[in-house]
Amino acid sequence: MKMSPRINTDIYIADTLGELGLFYRLCNIVFVGNSMHVKPGGGHNLLEPALLDCAIISGDDLHNFSILADEMPDAKACTIVKDTDALYNAILNHIKNPDHVTQNSNNALAYASDKQLKGLDSIITPLQPLLNDAKLI
Repeated sequence: MKMSPRINTDIYIADTLGELGLFYRLCNIVFVGNSMHVKPGGGHNLLEPALLDCAIISGDDLHNFSILADEMPDAKACTIVKDTDALYNAILNHIKNPDHVTQNSNNALAYASDKQLKGLDSIITPLQPLLNDAKLI
């Protein structure tokens, strides 16, 4: 039986496609799934919740996003956990420390915003001579 979250819902597990943006906007702490060594594994995109001002917790099975998995913890932009006990403790720590949540989400947003800017530059810069010759800009 499917239940929608209610006003008194503390934890809601979403397993849908195309709706995570809504949930990320509603939550300030998120666990990004497919990252706890359960097949198929490999994790989901950590930049999506980062850009929507979330404090991010993820498992350590992030081979689909290995660069983010390496860089974001160093930037204090997410918390990586190895098992369900560590996940429980990380969630509890975030709930008990709102300042930590704010710092984590600020760091995540700064990291993701920087990636966006650098990504756009890495596309535009090589195209610039072609665009100039085409007299489009």
